[in-house]
Amino acid sequence: MELDIVIPVYNEEKLIHQFYKSLKAMLETLAVDYRIIFIDDGSGDKTAVILHEISMADPVVMVVNL
Repeated sequence: MELDIVIPVYNEEKLIHQFYKSLKAMLETLAVDYRIIFIDDGSGDKTAVILHEISMADPVVMVVNL
């Protein structure tokens, strides 16, 4: 079984690290392959930069910047 988690985000620089860590911890308890896809809807803060850093460090994370 494979699971894709799609998360739309907008100006979430203050919360994105904690959200990612919590989501990742929960997904690690499942016996499935998964992918995390963040959709940045044109954030004006550092959300895109933070997501890029996360995706570079974790191969299951994808980022789509609109």
